Amino acid sequence: MDELLEYDAVVWSTGAYWDDSISEEDAALLSKYIELGGNLLLSGASIGFDWDHTDFLTDVAHADYLTFAEQNDLELALPDHPIATDFPESTIIAFTEAVSGTEDLEPDVINNTANARVIFQRGPDSEQPGAAAVVAYEDDRSKVAYLAFPIYSLPIEERDLLVENIMKWFTRKPLPLPDEADYQPFEPSPEGTAEPTPEGTAEPTAEPTAEPTQESGQN
Repeated sequence: MDELLEYDAVVWSTGAYWDDSISEEDAALLSKYIELGGNLLLSGASIGFDWDHTDFLTDVAHADYLTFAEQNDLELALPDHPIATDFPESTIIAFTEAVSGTEDLEPDVINNTANARVIFQRGPDSEQPGAAAVVAYEDDRSKVAYLAFPIYSLPIEERDLLVENIMKWFTRKPLPLPDEADYQPFEPSPEGTAEPTPEGTAEPTAEPTAEPTQESGQN
């Protein structure tokens, strides 16, 4: 924990891994890091699948797991949010070819919690279009950006801009919490996947990376 607290932000990517994509020990570590004021960029295809019905998914990722389904693109949902800076309002980002050698990637289909915002959603060429894909939570203590897909799925230019925007957002004064009366959870369509485990994913545990924010660096 002392090592993590040397950083203003942590980037934790689990790629396409499932089944212990984040260990219980690491989940406890990240939860404590957020509690102590850290900022987190969390990315992975099956974090929701692994941590469904847990405090980690609700209180750290600020999401609820629904199912999993093929995803091929992202669509901008909240263009006036700092994370969306320099993305045109009509932005749809097609995923690149899977670098892991798998054909169809089936990341988690999630809802944001009522106190978080959806910045990007699944695009029109994905199954379950309109479901949350990039969720942002902020309070006066910490900020969390949760990408419910492998970050390497994005083309380099869009990926770099998204990460840069998230890092800059980490340094900003927090926005007010969204009005929970406006919360409209996504309802998945019935054709969701019937497979017992996500396809296009691998089982070994991924290694995390920790990075300082772009502007403020280490404390």
